[in-house]
Amino acid sequence: YLGGDRYNEEIFQRLTQILVDVSLEAYESREPAALGSAWAKNWDPSDAVYRDRRNDNDDLVIWEDDPNANGKDPWLHLLRIDDLSGEPIVLTFTYGIHGTLMGADSPMLSSDAPGHVETILQDSLPPDTVVMHLQGGAGDASPAGTDEGYARMETVGEYAKAKILETYNAIPTSSEPISLEAASRHIWQYRDEIRVTRDGEVDWYYGPSGDTVFADDIIYDADG
Repeated sequence: YLGGDRYNEEIFQRLTQILVDVSLEAYESREPAALGSAWAKNWDPSDAVYRDRRNDNDDLVIWEDDPNANGKDPWLHLLRIDDLSGEPIVLTFTYGIHGTLMGADSPMLSSDAPGHVETILQDSLPPDTVVMHLQGGAGDASPAGTDEGYARMETVGEYAKAKILETYNAIPTSSEPISLEAASRHIWQYRDEIRVTRDGEVDWYYGPSGDTVFADDIIYDADG
C-alpha cells in the first residue's frame, strides 16, 4: 500500500498491549541503581565496525579538530546502570550505523548489524543484563565487517565488542542524586529555507509560498 500499509486494529492492539506490559513490568521491578557514562572517540579507526557510507558530502568538515574521522561520526557513548551491589542491569551504547548488510534483496527479517552487536555484547555479560543500541547519526554510516550474510553481521559485533567492553568496564558508577540539563538545537525547515545545491549543476528550491500551502491530496492521476 502506498507509503506503508493499511491501519490494522488487531496489530495496533497487540503493539499497545506489549508496550503496556513491558512498562508495567519495568515499573513494578524498579530498584535503586548506580549510573555511569563514558565517551570514546575514534574507537573504530580502521573502519572494521562502520564506515563512511557516501562520498558526496566528503567536502563537509564536521569535526574540525579531527581530520582522521574518516567521514563518519567518531564518537561512541555508553551508559552503564548497575544495582547497588555492582551487578549490571543495563548497558546502552550509541553510535551511528545503518542496518543495511542484508539489503532489499533478502526476504529474511533480521536485526541486521546493529542487532548483532547487541547479541555479541549480551553473550559477554550476565544473562539478565539489558543491552541496547541507541542509534546515532546513521544516515552516512554503513556497517563494515567481513565475510557475507549473517556471518558478516556477526563479525561487526565481534569487531565492536573489545572496545565497547573496554570502555564499559572502565566506567565508574554512582548512586548519588544527579541533575540533568537539556540542550536543543534547531534547524529551520521552512519552505523558504530549503535549498539543494550540488557541484554547480543543481540549484533546487521552492518558489515563493505566499499564503499557507495545502496538499491537494491527489496521489494518482486519471489513469491511475
